[in-house]
Amino acid sequence: MKFKGLLIAVIVLAALGGGVYWSEKVKTAEEKAPAKDAPPKILTIPDDQFKGIRLQKISGETTVIQKSDAGKWAITEPKPLAADQDAVSSLVSQLGSLTSDRLIEDSTADLAQYGLKAPSIDVVITKKDGKTDDLMIGDDTPTGGGAFAKLKSDPRIFSVSSSVKAGLDKGSKDLRDKRLLTFDSDKLTRVELQAKGPGIEFGKNNQNEWQILKPKSNTFLLRNDSRSLSSPSPSSAFAL
Repeated sequence: MKFKGLLIAVIVLAALGGGVYWSEKVKTAEEKAPAKDAPPKILTIPDDQFKGIRLQKISGETTVIQKSDAGKWAITEPKPLAADQDAVSSLVSQLGSLTSDRLIEDSTADLAQYGLKAPSIDVVITKKDGKTDDLMIGDDTPTGGGAFAKLKSDPRIFSVSSSVKAGLDKGSKDLRDKRLLTFDSDKLTRVELQAKGPGIEFGKNNQNEWQILKPKSNTFLLRNDSRSLSSPSPSSAFAL
């Protein structure tokens, strides 16, 4: 009898434990699930899966950027140019987690009414596995606060915010590296400025402190305030 009572107690305890486990599992799943009224996701692509982006505007301008095996982006069309890595990263981040404002239609045969038959912006994303996603941005919504959007492979029509449209409305002029000169500031040891009159030359001493080397008469003044050149201004870089 004692054994039978113990067995029943074990079964009841196991059932309770299983019930608690299942309840917690369901609760966790519900917490992770998006809200029922949350706007649908249009694209979800990890940053490291991007390999190329093609931006086509209705005006005819086409810009293509490609990522090298080393992870650096470069513009390949309309002509080869160095890319602004920060500007491209911002574009990638926007495309990698693109959320709509709301779902407009589940399906439609008339894309022209949304400006999607001839989209104002057509973005083709090439991923590492060779697969592509084609995102089309159409007319502005009647309220003017957004624009219609659609994936070529998805029958649904969405609206996205005007900031999303502006963020995708990029060309080579927006994405190219506009810096005149690039260098590793940690490796910079000498700067020479040439203008009318005597030139000025700055250099680092053995203590890694900046000092004036030319003209010599100013050397002592800079040593007393070496922090003034701890980070040379961008304008100083043009005369390197």
